[in-house]
Amino acid sequence: MIQTNWQCVHTLHGHSCSVTSVVITPDGQTVVSGSSDSTIKLWNLNTGQEIHTLSGHSQGVTSIALAPDRQTLASGSKDKNIKLWNLSTKEEIYTITGHSDIITSVVISPDGKTLASASEDTTIKLWNLRNGEEIRTLKWPVEVYYGFDI
Repeated sequence: MIQTNWQCVHTLHGHSCSVTSVVITPDGQTVVSGSSDSTIKLWNLNTGQEIHTLSGHSQGVTSIALAPDRQTLASGSKDKNIKLWNLSTKEEIYTITGHSDIITSVVISPDGKTLASASEDTTIKLWNLRNGEEIRTLKWPVEVYYGFDI
């Protein structure tokens, strides 16, 4: 029998606009949320308390993805940029530019070597995660919308 007695344990308050993307770290200790308020917040899953806010995007965060190393976070934004963050130091590693429109989705390959990003510019770009260099661009005849996986 499936347990259906779900209960809300914590409601996380802190973003000033809608939350657009959420990931939970593999250790189950931290929730990371991206928001239209241009920030990324790290939360303690057990207490519901905010740990830290990552700021750097000039427009709303549309998508976030956690790398298999559990320390690297990618964020895509309406500002057309992708940022890589070190969750241990809470600092930006680097910014990737190359899309000409809003980034709608980011995902990191299971081996942690490749980042894929989709954009309203009707492209999916593959990037070398180590140095941020573009590997390939795939062009689509229609807009690519939120959410895809590799």
